[in-house]
Amino acid sequence: MRISHSKLKTFRRCHKEYDYKYNRNLRRKWKPKPLYIGSVLHLCIEYWVKGEKPWKAAIEEYRDKLKKLFVEERVEYEQYLDECESIFNGYIRMYSQSPLEYEYTELMIEVPIPDLKDFSIITIIDGIVKEDKRRYIMEHKNMSKIPDETNRMSDVQTAIYWWVLPLAGYPIPHGTIWDYLRTKPQAVPEVLKKGGLTKRKNIDTTWHTYKQAILDNGLDPKDYEDMREVLQGKDELFYRRVKVPFSQYMVDQLVLELKQTAMVMSKLGHIVTDRNMTRDCPRCGYFNLCQAELRGHDTDYIIEKEYEVQHDPKKKTPRKRNSQ
Repeated sequence: MRISHSKLKTFRRCHKEYDYKYNRNLRRKWKPKPLYIGSVLHLCIEYWVKGEKPWKAAIEEYRDKLKKLFVEERVEYEQYLDECESIFNGYIRMYSQSPLEYEYTELMIEVPIPDLKDFSIITIIDGIVKEDKRRYIMEHKNMSKIPDETNRMSDVQTAIYWWVLPLAGYPIPHGTIWDYLRTKPQAVPEVLKKGGLTKRKNIDTTWHTYKQAILDNGLDPKDYEDMREVLQGKDELFYRRVKVPFSQYMVDQLVLELKQTAMVMSKLGHIVTDRNMTRDCPRCGYFNLCQAELRGHDTDYIIEKEYEVQHDPKKKTPRKRNSQ
């Protein structure tokens, strides 16, 4: 049995969601906005790091796929792609001179789970990087708001990476770098009726975006030097890299719990399909299907229109890169 962090998290969260995703292998044809933007940005980063293709090729590849959609749906996803392009342009401005050296990107590892016969763990690590001879796991996160320390310390996924890397023969890293890209678009300053741009101190944007609005409206940047000072350092509200040290005790505890859940999944994963109904259900990718089944409606049309059958991905060859 193959275990992954996604599989583990899904089973713990809702057995019905697990049944849809891993027993029936149903995947949404078109992801909701947060997941869609996350996928696009991950591919942009991958292309940028490898250097084999321009990063904008990732945007164009996703744009080509939109031809399958109706016009109304296409307009919505086109807007998402425009947002991704703007977000990643800012990311490059922030990190084009980064000292990080990528060793691997999208590193897929599968190893047997010690003490559990016929079980393996599969992971896809965003990146392994080096800085000043210290090695880090690079974890890209796309969020509407950059979270605090509590969110980072309660993460199971990177703890699994810590455990898996030495099992696969890779060096133990010194820590994790959380690479945050904020997906909320930067506010464009509004034009005032009396002329000029707003100078609100709490505007949620960066100087780059503000300055572009100045130029777009034919104004003089010298008249907005006060806003340049206000927006100094605001880039970190949209792009931030946070280092987290390694904790062996935390890894040991989470791996023990992983093994316990894996054994339960093995015995009951194809049997239990009960719903864990909470206020978070509307955010689930299977919400419409789940509600239709619960009410006894015909679900064939929903499945045909919104889902496709997708099996586990094949192994990929780790990609090595010596510099960013």
